[in-house]
Amino acid sequence: MVFEGFIRLISASHMLSISATQFFLAGLMLYTFYMFYKKQYVWSDFPYRYFFASLIFFSMLSVFAGVDVKHSLPKLFNWWLYFFFIAMFLWALKRDILPIVTLYTVIGADVASIYCLYQFFSAGVARAQGFFAHPLTFGNTSSMVFCLILACLATRSYRQRKELWFLVVSGALILTALFVSVARGPMLATLATIFIMMPIFYRVKGVVASGIIVVLFLGLVVAIPDARVRYAEMVDNSWTDPDTAIGVRIPLWKASLEIIGDYPLFGIGERNFRQVARQYIGGSLHTMAHAHNAFLHFALTHGLIAFSVLVALMVKLLYDTLPGALRREPVAFMAVSVLIVFLLEGLTENTIGDSEVAMLFYYLMGTLCGTLYRKGLAGPANKRTTSVEDPHDDFEVNASAPFNLLEK
Repeated sequence: MVFEGFIRLISASHMLSISATQFFLAGLMLYTFYMFYKKQYVWSDFPYRYFFASLIFFSMLSVFAGVDVKHSLPKLFNWWLYFFFIAMFLWALKRDILPIVTLYTVIGADVASIYCLYQFFSAGVARAQGFFAHPLTFGNTSSMVFCLILACLATRSYRQRKELWFLVVSGALILTALFVSVARGPMLATLATIFIMMPIFYRVKGVVASGIIVVLFLGLVVAIPDARVRYAEMVDNSWTDPDTAIGVRIPLWKASLEIIGDYPLFGIGERNFRQVARQYIGGSLHTMAHAHNAFLHFALTHGLIAFSVLVALMVKLLYDTLPGALRREPVAFMAVSVLIVFLLEGLTENTIGDSEVAMLFYYLMGTLCGTLYRKGLAGPANKRTTSVEDPHDDFEVNASAPFNLLEK
C-alpha cells in the first residue's frame, strides 16, 4: 500500500537525510490536512492541541517582540517541527503503524551507524558524524534510537528469534557508532536513561543489568582513544577552561540566565543569541551559536510564558506515559525511554532547536503516544481514552512485519 511505503521511507530517512525527511513531512501534512477535510480526523481527537497551539503562538510572537525583528523574521515559521508530532499522533490514533515506524527507523539508524564506523576506522575521521553535519547531532539521534531498541528488548516486543537478533545486532551496532562519535552528552544521557528505566521494568534485576551496562560503557571508553581523552577532560581543568567543550558552556549558561532575567516575557527572538550573549560575556567564545542547553535557550528565545507551556507539555507527556511504564506496558515503556533520553540530552545541547534531533523526537513520541491513546493505555487509568481504529480504514500492517509491539 502507498501509505505503508511512505511511512517506511520517512522513518528510515531521519538518520539519513534531513532534506528527504522535510520533503516527506510536507507530503505527510498534505495528506493529514486532506483527512481533516474528509472529516476522518477532528481537532478534538488531539489531546495536546492547546499545548501546541500555544507554542506556535508564542514562537511567532517572540519573533516580533525580540531584539531584532528583521534578523528573526526568517524563523517566523520555525515551529513546523511540531507537525511531526501532530501528524504521527493522529495517524497512530487510527492505524497500527508503530511496528513499521520502529523497524524502519532502526534500519535507517543501522545504515547511518555503518557509515559512522567507516568514517572512523577507514576514513580516519576523529569523531564520526554519519550523514549529519556534527557528531553531536548523530549522537543525540542515535541515542534515542538505541533507547527505543533497548526498550523493545526489555519488554520482549518481538515475535521471532530473528527479530530478537535483529534488535540485538542493531543495538550493538548503533551503540558502537555512538561511541566512535565521541559525543559525551548523548552517551551520558543514554547511560542515565538506562539507570532510570531498567529498574522500573526489572526491579532488582534491572539494577544488576544497569551495572553490567556501566562496566561495558567504561570498557568502550577505555578502548577508544579519543573517547578516553575526552572523558579525561572532565576531571581536569576543562570546567574552567573556556576553550574546552565543557568550559565554554559555563559562561554561556550564566549569560543565558541573565538574558532570561532581562527579557522574561517573550524572549529575545530567534537567531539573536550570538549578538546578545556577547554583551553579557564581554567578548566571544569559540562556540556561541546557542546556549548549549535546550531549556535555557528556549526560555531566552521565546520567553518564560512559552517555556512554561513547554514544561506543561512535557509533564503531560509524562502523565500519559509514565503510569503505563510503571504498569510495564511495553509501548509506554518505550515512550518514557525516548522522552527521558531526549530531556537529558537537552541539558548540554540545544536539542529542541536542532531540527534533526527534534524531528526524530516528535516523530517517535507522536507515534508512541497516538498508539497509547488508541489502545486506551494513556494516563494513570487503564481505560480507553479516545477512539480506536477507524472501521473504514483499509490500512493494514503486513502480518510478517517484525516486532510484537502492540499486543502484549
